[in-house]
Amino acid sequence: TARDLIERANNPEQRFFPLTAAGLSGIVNDRVFSQELLFTLYNVSRRQQVYNTYFSSGLPIAKIFGMTGNTSSGRASFMFDDENDYRFKMLVPRVIDATELTVSMKYEEATLDAASITGMYRNLIPLARLSEAYLIAAECEENVQDALDKYINPLRLARNSRNLTASTPAELTSLLFAEYTREFIGEGQLFFYFKRRALLSIPNGTRPNTMQTKTIAIYAFPVPDSETYPRAE
Repeated sequence: TARDLIERANNPEQRFFPLTAAGLSGIVNDRVFSQELLFTLYNVSRRQQVYNTYFSSGLPIAKIFGMTGNTSSGRASFMFDDENDYRFKMLVPRVIDATELTVSMKYEEATLDAASITGMYRNLIPLARLSEAYLIAAECEENVQDALDKYINPLRLARNSRNLTASTPAELTSLLFAEYTREFIGEGQLFFYFKRRALLSIPNGTRPNTMQTKTIAIYAFPVPDSETYPRAE
């Protein structure tokens, strides 16, 4: 369970996949928080196949994955509540085809630093990380203050962000929603969080601070022809 993973991570005798320590000097390069990763893909062509294909400033506006506006007044400025947040520092403003965008540097090529001999994090693409266990545990916690003290604020400390407060379950749900949107940029887990909660109002990446309304159909992928009967010819 999520709580079991967290207990293992915090056990001083085991320390399996612990959260990143606040103030970690190598965070500039290790943008995937590699010590937290429970399951990953290892892609030696990560920059070419991921960053250059979806996030590079050399892409045309129609192909780049970015958020509208710059980091001061665009979507990113409304997503993040602390400019010291490591996740915010991975975002950079770009002007592409005369349009201001904010793009993630998470999968940009990272140079070796003193914190890593091998620099293996340069090739990692996260599939499951400890931070998701913290957010799941917080969502399942009945006591709002316990959810903050045990799960949300420890995670935010590891992201170099200030503590949050909440007094009601509704406020806690709102904080969790915001934390999910910050944590999983470029990774995919946010889609499954939206799907699990059947959310029909989700952030609009093309507007600074608005939501867009969807139907439940967006969470259903088409069945491949090879898995339909009778099979399509």
